[in-house]
Amino acid sequence: MSETKAFIIRNNELIAHCKTSLKNGENIEYAYELCPELINLNREHNLVDALVGKISRNKKYDLLHDDYATEINSKQFHIKAVVVGFPSGCGGYGLAEGEY
Repeated sequence: MSETKAFIIRNNELIAHCKTSLKNGENIEYAYELCPELINLNREHNLVDALVGKISRNKKYDLLHDDYATEINSKQFHIKAVVVGFPSGCGGYGLAEGEY
């Protein structure tokens, strides 16, 4: 099966959209943070503080949602969160030094 648009959901809430060949209802892991894999040479990264979600292909989740997930390992997705409205230079994690 080729990769098509799908959605990562948790507790019936949209987390992110992605492209995957996984079937509807498959359990997956997702995280917003990665760390390098130093032991298993077949993997490049690992998820940090991963949560469990599901793949959905239900069109009700096809909303405007900027968070996009990339499958980094089998059934493991890294979510790239898009943060809007923060001052420049702070990376979206809060105010940069001197900006109040």
